[in-house]
Amino acid sequence: MFRDTRGGGASRWRVAARLARRQAWRARGSSLLITLLIALPVAGLVTAATLTTSTIPTPEQVLDAQLGSTQTRVQIVSGPDPSLIQSPVAPDWWQVDRDQATGEPDNPVQDPLQDVTDLLPPGAETLRIQPATIIARTAAGVASMAALVGPAGDPSFAGRYDIAQGRAAASDDEALVTRSALESIGEKVGGTLELQNPTREFTIVGVIDIVDQPDSTRTVVLPDAEPSEMIDNPTWYLPDTALTWEQIRALNAQGVTALSRPVALEPPVTGTRVDEARLVNPEATLGSILMIGGVIFAFVAYQIVLLAGAAFSVSARRQQRALAMAASVGSTRRDLSRIVMLQGLVLGGAGALLGVILGLGGAWVAMRMLDDGNRTVYWGYSAVPWLVAAIAALAVIVGTASAMLPARAAAKVDVLAMLRGGRRPQTVRRSRPVWGIALMLLGVGTSIAAVAGLLWVRSALVSSDDIRAIASYVGVFAGPVIVQVGVIVSGHWLLTKLVRPLSRLGLAPRLAIRDAAANGTRSAAALGSIGAAVMIATFAVSVVGMTVGAQGYDYTAAAPRGTMTMEVFGESGDPESPIVSRAKAVLDAQSPTADARLLMPLNEADLMALELPDAEVAMPVSPEEIICRGDGSSRRDAECEHRLGALTGLRVTTPESLPVLLGTADVADAQRVLRDGGAVVLDRSLLHDGRLVIGFWNARKAYDAGGTMHWSGETSVALGEGAAVAQDEPDHQETLDTVLIDVPERYRYSALLSEQTAERLGIRVGSLTLVGAFEQPADQQMVERINAAAGFEAGFYVRAETGPPSPVVGILLLLAATGILMLGTSAIVLGLARIDGAADDATLAAVGATPGLRRGISFWQGSIIALLGSVTGAAIGLLPVWGLLATEQGYYRPESIPWWAIGTIAVGLPLLVAAVNAITSRRRPVVTRRTAIA
Repeated sequence: MFRDTRGGGASRWRVAARLARRQAWRARGSSLLITLLIALPVAGLVTAATLTTSTIPTPEQVLDAQLGSTQTRVQIVSGPDPSLIQSPVAPDWWQVDRDQATGEPDNPVQDPLQDVTDLLPPGAETLRIQPATIIARTAAGVASMAALVGPAGDPSFAGRYDIAQGRAAASDDEALVTRSALESIGEKVGGTLELQNPTREFTIVGVIDIVDQPDSTRTVVLPDAEPSEMIDNPTWYLPDTALTWEQIRALNAQGVTALSRPVALEPPVTGTRVDEARLVNPEATLGSILMIGGVIFAFVAYQIVLLAGAAFSVSARRQQRALAMAASVGSTRRDLSRIVMLQGLVLGGAGALLGVILGLGGAWVAMRMLDDGNRTVYWGYSAVPWLVAAIAALAVIVGTASAMLPARAAAKVDVLAMLRGGRRPQTVRRSRPVWGIALMLLGVGTSIAAVAGLLWVRSALVSSDDIRAIASYVGVFAGPVIVQVGVIVSGHWLLTKLVRPLSRLGLAPRLAIRDAAANGTRSAAALGSIGAAVMIATFAVSVVGMTVGAQGYDYTAAAPRGTMTMEVFGESGDPESPIVSRAKAVLDAQSPTADARLLMPLNEADLMALELPDAEVAMPVSPEEIICRGDGSSRRDAECEHRLGALTGLRVTTPESLPVLLGTADVADAQRVLRDGGAVVLDRSLLHDGRLVIGFWNARKAYDAGGTMHWSGETSVALGEGAAVAQDEPDHQETLDTVLIDVPERYRYSALLSEQTAERLGIRVGSLTLVGAFEQPADQQMVERINAAAGFEAGFYVRAETGPPSPVVGILLLLAATGILMLGTSAIVLGLARIDGAADDATLAAVGATPGLRRGISFWQGSIIALLGSVTGAAIGLLPVWGLLATEQGYYRPESIPWWAIGTIAVGLPLLVAAVNAITSRRRPVVTRRTAIA
């Protein structure tokens, strides 16, 4: 077969390629698994790359989105200044000459112009568009909406404002709306748009699609609007006039900037910082793709090499008879190795091709699913050929590399043993556990050293660009990776140590663990692959939970979750005020199960504005100075912010309001204390030996001093140092009996007094907030109904209290992704185990093993591999989490870690894998016939 003739090298390659192709086809089951194993990551990478490159526009697309079919956009940005210069491609980036010492403009500041039409070339046609905000009646009530005032439906705006249905407005009583606004109004094209305050009506003649807005944005286009509704400067568009750079520079001197199509396509060099702006910057996007994609591909390649390597090992063992026959007719070890290696090339190429096809199709489907109507997110379907080819080429290389170790093993054949079909269990090398434990210890030590380094970097104010800081950050994440490698190296040894204890659980676990220990290459690869996925998932869900938890910790609610708050402005301090009566009537119309009232004490600025300088400011007295720890930036830690907020959280209420304000009906003690002249405290940091101290300061003195509290020390300090917030000594103070109430969330009110106590102490109150509790949580539709009932003339501000953001959705998405990855990985590994153990399964059936026993073996095979891999992966994934907790104290908190999600990943998903493996196990054995060779 392998003739050693001149030119035989090429012949040997041809024969090896033929045999590799035939063996790959003969072992279709394992070949399909390997092909899918390579194809699926390639599909994911091609999909992600195509979606990202589709966000890169051409310069013409950017200009069309900003200008439509017009040639120039002009806007007033400041008063006239001869030194003003703008970016040729980004008019929002402009600058004037300033004094380097003071930062003040060199030229006198002048009032901006009101119109630009006199500055434009004679005869230039202009279209004026101005943003506004209006109050419109909706199907649920009344709501605020964005508006564009001007001829946005003009054909010159095609590409920026497109008519999706109907026609453009042709008279002063016609309007356009976006589809979301149309649905909110509850009308159809031809219906009526009713504005409030003042009341006006327009006929809806069309639906407009705004290129850079998602479909969910509610916007209307009006021919005119009230001056009070205007929210921004107008913009003038020139349909047929393209300004030159010289004309734009003349406008700049008048405080006007312009975006001109020909100038932006061929921008001049100004010699200033505004040249840094780019109309399109594809290099930055492609650089991000290569950097992030490189990290992802490294992880994917790691997974492929582990699992595909195990698959090739299984395939090589199943081919041992064919390889032995080739060796018996003259094949050298190099020939045998070449056969297995070329299988990797063949299957790697097939997987790469299939992955590219699936990825390109997946990107097209994903773009449709992710389309929210904003056409400046995805500018069009754009796959970069060289990038797709590079991903495919790397996949072929990785597939070929996966076959290297099995190819070397196949070359070391015992021909007679292979022809006889004999197989020996894989034994554990003595060096493996030693190296594995050493790597695990090294990884843990690296994590500890990196965390210590980061703490030192923070305390020493070392720059983040310093090599020591970079090394510490890298170490926090490199440590877990080293530990994971140690687990893989010692994975076979770990499985052998589980043989004896698991064998005591019954026959099925005994056979399952012995099979895993006897096939260490396959089992260790599965452990490493599952462990790596779980490690990343554990870290990801922990970071999501801690980040959202930190946001929730910083969140201060207006009232308990699910309630509706109405802030009433004006003469709300008087409970008999018509404004208050109307607000109460509007709230009662929504049928609350209970309601409450909160009055805010006036501060020194309010008292001075009311011309009451001799009045007193009331505020809780802090038991001690508040020390704020910094992190080298201007951000103060959350605890400091909360303690400062607690000092401004004094409110006045009634005993009957406490059930709503505290979110519980068990308030009898609190009501008694409030009636007896005491206080209800929700923040223990305000207590002086269990009591609340209210301080009183003269309004004029406090105002002139800049407030009752001031900073003593630097406001930006290093970790471990501190800046104190000192409170001035009050003119006099009152000590009140208190009851401390623990509430699940932090509210804007931290201490409550009764109205009678406030009056006795001389505390002046200002704005009123009404709080309503309902059988169902308040929502946006209820807000719109109240707005409709209030009519906006009473000065109401209504909001539904929904609470801080929840991490559940993000965590569930990560759990779903991890579950898919774990199920896919486990399916491949356990599929290999079934292929590799087909003969053993037939033997078990031949000696009387019941289907239940064989399904039990499948269950334990899945649970042992998946559970051990996930538990070790979860433990390793917590190492960088611990690093973040140690270095981000005061921001990340251990109580925010979603342990339920980590438990689901570490235990729940492996049990699901085991159950699926048991359910899908074959019921009828594939009986094989073996011929003994003497």
